[in-house]
Amino acid sequence: MFATSGRQQLRGMSPRPYLVITLAALCACGSQKQSGTNPLDGGGKPPPDGGTIEPGLAFQPAFHQALRWSEPLAGPTTVRMRIPLGRAGERVRVTFKAGEGGMELSRATIARAGAEGSLASDPMELRFDGRAGFSASPRAQVTSDAVELPVAFREEIAVTFVASGSVAASAVELFPDSYWGSGDQADAPGAFGEPQLRAMGVSNVYVEAPPTRAFVVMGDSITEGYVEGQDEYLEAWPAVAEAALRLPVGNSGVSGQGVDGELDNLESEIFSVEGITDCIVLLGTNDLGGTPAGRIEQTLDLLYDRLRPFCRVYAGTLPPKEMDDLDDDRAHVNAWIRSHRRVDGVIDFEAVLAEPGNVNRFREGMAMDHVHPSVKGHA
Repeated sequence: MFATSGRQQLRGMSPRPYLVITLAALCACGSQKQSGTNPLDGGGKPPPDGGTIEPGLAFQPAFHQALRWSEPLAGPTTVRMRIPLGRAGERVRVTFKAGEGGMELSRATIARAGAEGSLASDPMELRFDGRAGFSASPRAQVTSDAVELPVAFREEIAVTFVASGSVAASAVELFPDSYWGSGDQADAPGAFGEPQLRAMGVSNVYVEAPPTRAFVVMGDSITEGYVEGQDEYLEAWPAVAEAALRLPVGNSGVSGQGVDGELDNLESEIFSVEGITDCIVLLGTNDLGGTPAGRIEQTLDLLYDRLRPFCRVYAGTLPPKEMDDLDDDRAHVNAWIRSHRRVDGVIDFEAVLAEPGNVNRFREGMAMDHVHPSVKGHA
C-alpha cells in the first residue's frame, strides 16, 4: 500500500493477510515510471518505461535464502536440500556458500525431488568451471555451470552435495524432506542419515528464462518464516506472495537481525544476487527497545539509499510488538515510513495485522506470540 503523495492508498480497507497488501502494492507499482538498468545487464531496476523488459534470456533467482550462520561439518558430509522454485525455465545454476571456516566441496548433483528425501529423477552432476568441486574461502560463494534441466514454477528440486569444513546456514527449520549424513551419499536414491531442515550451503538457484521482475525481501525472523521453530518455507509470507504473483520472491530474512545487520551484509546477501529488480524492506522490529526511534529511521534511510541504485525499494511498516514500553517508538517509526518520499512504495503490514482500534495488538488469530505472526498472519 502506498502512503506517499500521488500513490494509491489502501489503508482503511477490510482486513486482509500480508499477501493481498503485498500484491496490491507491488502490482500497482508495476506501472510507475522508474529509471535504472536492464536486468539483462546483470541485475538492477527494470528499464526506464517501468514495466517492459527487453526480450531474451536471463538467469534470475528462482530461490534465494540468506545464510548468515555457519555449520561446521565433522568430516566429509552429504547434504540434500529440497528446494521449491519460483521461476520456470530450461537451464539451472546453483550457488553454494561456505561457512566461517571455508568449505571443500567435492561433488554436487541436482535432481527432481521426490517424497521424503527421495529423488524423482536421475541425479545430474553439477560442475564448476568444468570441475567436479571447488575450494571456497570463508563466506565465499561459488556458482555452478549451467545444466539443462527444464523446470516448472514451484517445482521442487533436490540439490545434494558432499563437503567438508563449514557451510553457511539459516536459523529456522523450514525445508522438510531435507537430510544430511556422513560420507559420500550423493547417489542415494532415497533418504539417508537424519533430517536437517535448515537451509544449508545453497544460497541461490538461478533459472534461465525470459527476464521478469524478481523480488527479494530483507527482514528478520518474521520474514524468514519463524512461527514455532520447525516450520514450512512455503508458508512464509514471501513464498505466499511468490505463489500468487507467480514471480520470484527471494527470502533474505535473518532471524534476530536489525537494520545495521542488513547494512553490513548487503554485498554478500543482496547485491551479489543476479537479476533482482525489486527490494522489500521489513526491518526495525528487533531494534525497538535498544535503539531510539530517530536512529532506526536514520539507519533505514541509509539502507534505502544504498538499495536505490540496485532495485525499486518498498518500505514495510513494523507489525505489532506487544510490549507497552515500545508502542511509542514503533508508532514514530511507522509514521516516518508512511511519509517517506524517496521509496517506490510503502507496504502497510501494521494495518493488516493490527487489531481494529488498537494498532499495538495483533488481530485475533494473526499472531503466534507477541511478535511473530501465525501461519494465518503470513497467508
